[in-house]
Amino acid sequence: MCITSSHYITLFKTTLLSLRLSVCDHADIRLVNGAVSYEGRVEVCVNNTWGTVCDDFWGAPDAMVVCRQAGFQATGAVALGFSRFGQGIDPILLDDVRCIGTETTLLDCPYNPNHNCIHLEDAGVRCIPCKYISILSELAMLRIQQKHNIHLLHH
Repeated sequence: MCITSSHYITLFKTTLLSLRLSVCDHADIRLVNGAVSYEGRVEVCVNNTWGTVCDDFWGAPDAMVVCRQAGFQATGAVALGFSRFGQGIDPILLDDVRCIGTETTLLDCPYNPNHNCIHLEDAGVRCIPCKYISILSELAMLRIQQKHNIHLLHH
């Protein structure tokens, strides 16, 4: 099940967050530096601060939680490590994440807030887009860019 009103809200919020606006509520996530809206480096908001996630123990159950939280399908989510989507610059906030795959948010999963990582170990995901959400995400992004005359830079 992909399309619900909460997914539209999550999708809109994720789209805004991908523009790196200063909107950051505790437990928010964003996917950064992906070629499409449904993949990227995982960044999470903890105590009003954006940060990255270390890829130690990073696996499919973790990716499922991230993708579901971002409004995409959980089934088929792929966990990617070794900073596949580039190295983050924000602090590393989570290490040793061990989701079982049914959690609502990434912060509901067991994790270690103290890390032994460097940004070469930033975790990423590739989600499976819902049939219509991917199209809506791209349209929403274009409308926001046009309205605010924003030009996104891809690294």
